[in-house]
Amino acid sequence: MSGASRIIVAALFALAVGACSREAPVVEVKGACAEVHHAQVCTWAKIQGDALLEVSAVVPAASVENAPAQEPMVWPPVAVAVLDIPEAARQKSGLVHFTMYWEPGGHPPGAYLTPHFDFHFYMISPAESKAIDCIDLTKPAALPAASFERSRLKGCGPWHWR
Repeated sequence: MSGASRIIVAALFALAVGACSREAPVVEVKGACAEVHHAQVCTWAKIQGDALLEVSAVVPAASVENAPAQEPMVWPPVAVAVLDIPEAARQKSGLVHFTMYWEPGGHPPGAYLTPHFDFHFYMISPAESKAIDCIDLTKPAALPAASFERSRLKGCGPWHWR
């Protein structure tokens, strides 16, 4: 077999093997963005075919470093960003939106009375989240198939998924 024939056979073999092992590409889907402390905070997801691989938010170091050091504690806290999760990730995960809070004075209980950020992923809309008034402290009738616990903020607050 000549050198050219070997190259052709090898190329055909490589094409045949490649055709048999085609995986769907990993696609990064951009979500919503907002400026927080002079940097862009964004949500995103990675999807491969029908599989959701990741749902996340990018918080640049500049957003953390530029957070104002001296602000009074506000209760309830006010989000510095409320961002939608990409639609493709919503369908697969049930996650709807992401919130970011800067708490320069912390918040109760005592362990959290130090400056920090809070990051939350929600399975309800921003409007539903804002409507939680903590008057009815009973556990919801239906929860996703996961373990939930009530926030320790005096019995009030969101349900946490763990």
